[in-house]
Amino acid sequence: MYVNLKGMSDERKGFTSIAPYLMKSVDVDPAKAKRMRESVKRMIEEMGEGTMVLTGHGPAEIR
Repeated sequence: MYVNLKGMSDERKGFTSIAPYLMKSVDVDPAKAKRMRESVKRMIEEMGEGTMVLTGHGPAEIR
């Protein structure tokens, strides 16, 4: 999941920072989940300027 921290309150950012630790308890394969998140980040970067990213948490972002 891609998380957009811009526009989040400091409280929400703090909670979101612990998400990787919380997800380990629900991910069947944490290493695979990490690779998938990294892959999504690369795809977003490759799409280039003007791309709208609708995140799982946080506000939408236009790059």
